[in-house]
Amino acid sequence: MSTLSTHHVSPPFEHGLDKQPTSGGGGAGGAEAEQPLGSYDALYAAYKHEVEKYLLLQKEFQELKIMVQHQQKMFGTVKQLYSEQVLAAATDALTGLPNHRTVISRIEAEIALCQTLEKSCAILFVDIDHFKQVNDTWGHLAGDAILQEVGSRLRMGIRKNDFVGRYGGEEFAIVLSDTSLQEAYELGERLRSLIATDACTWESEDTHAIMSAHMSASIGVAIYQLHGTSRIALIEAADRAMYMAKYSGRNRVCIADIVPA
Repeated sequence: MSTLSTHHVSPPFEHGLDKQPTSGGGGAGGAEAEQPLGSYDALYAAYKHEVEKYLLLQKEFQELKIMVQHQQKMFGTVKQLYSEQVLAAATDALTGLPNHRTVISRIEAEIALCQTLEKSCAILFVDIDHFKQVNDTWGHLAGDAILQEVGSRLRMGIRKNDFVGRYGGEEFAIVLSDTSLQEAYELGERLRSLIATDACTWESEDTHAIMSAHMSASIGVAIYQLHGTSRIALIEAADRAMYMAKYSGRNRVCIADIVPA
């Protein structure tokens, strides 16, 4: 097949293909050979056939290009939807923090890292004080707003490589990487202060007025090895310490006691 240019294809008559063959003039040199009419028809038919094939190929190429673009767009959409579903499965819808299942996975991963690198980590349980009274007094929208605000303050208060998630209800879990007991306690105090210092605000469901309430939290601290080397042991230790903080007056940080083996 001959290669055709993508530029304008001139009709045959522009190149003289429409001229009828003529007989040569008289003269001593003799007459020119007469060109057969059939050779012109064959050449013109071949030319038209090549142009038609070229135009067909151009059309098929454009259709294929459009098809590829549509497939790429569909692939991008499917990839985005999958990512959103994965994120939704790991995220608490109200606070935007990692959910309970993700918290458990992170604790297990952190313990495995400690065992491999022979380092330490800490687990903090944070429970909002008197949260039931908020729901009973101002309704669940107020409670939701406070959960969101407390979650936001905890996220801002931890270090870059640390982790915070919603463990359930009004309880949050924090995982501190490569942390000593003293560092974990000091961070717990900073988070407690972040929650208690400024009032949480929300819009009243009935009057749309801006409401506010000062909240506090009880925080329990457990550290790898000192309080256990398994996920269950550390969670139980942090939970005990959190209840110690509540029973001793709330709005404070307590370190888990050491339970004899």
